[in-house]
Amino acid sequence: MFSAVAFGGRRDQVFTRLAALSGARPGRPGARPCGTGCLTQRMTAAVTPGGTPLGIDPSDQVIEHARRLAADRPGCTFERGIAEQLEAPDASFDVVVSSLMVHHL
Repeated sequence: MFSAVAFGGRRDQVFTRLAALSGARPGRPGARPCGTGCLTQRMTAAVTPGGTPLGIDPSDQVIEHARRLAADRPGCTFERGIAEQLEAPDASFDVVVSSLMVHHL
């Protein structure tokens, strides 16, 4: 809800532009955003076909909510985790995109 207000009703436009500016392209592993999954959905559009976008959030409830919202988006996946302790080897990600999360670190 906060992001909808913070972006003045332009969240989809802002997230679509952020995905475009991220450099993510089809066939690349993609980005690891999450929250409600809105940005992950935009990143899915940017990296498919062939990319593997993944949304990360520390909350099981938020992950489930994001999964429900993206149920009709093949390739849009989510996992529970925190940015400081991702279970992935170094250099696993081509692009990492975040919005409204740096204050949580």
